Amino acid sequence: MKRSAFTPTRIFVALGIGGVLVAGLLFYSEVMPEAAKTESTMVAIRKRLLLFARENDRLPKTLSELKASQTYDDKLIDAWGFEIEYLIESNNVVQLRSLGADHTTGGIRKAADIVRRLAAKNSDGSWNDEFAEWLEK
Repeated sequence: MKRSAFTPTRIFVALGIGGVLVAGLLFYSEVMPEAAKTESTMVAIRKRLLLFARENDRLPKTLSELKASQTYDDKLIDAWGFEIEYLIESNNVVQLRSLGADHTTGGIRKAADIVRRLAAKNSDGSWNDEFAEWLEK
């Protein structure tokens, strides 16, 4: 007697694996693109901020002071259409923050906050160049 390749156990396992793959694809297709777009915008803002600081010997008071750039993205909003928050902390540390899809503090997945911090000056007091890395989270 020939055994069937489609036993209930194999079908159940295949459906389970398929479900996990579909859930993963939905997660990454719905959550990650917005977060990745926002991260990309923050990188461009970081570069424009540091170029501004080096040219003007100060940080801008607001992000709207940044000049349009031929090289970098000019957006100042996150992937959900909200303005990226800008804060100058002590010691010329800059914070950029997106409040996520719900535009409120906290949250998970699409609603998770995206916060990046940057030391605008080097330890010798000179302005960092536009390729400076984010500070640890």
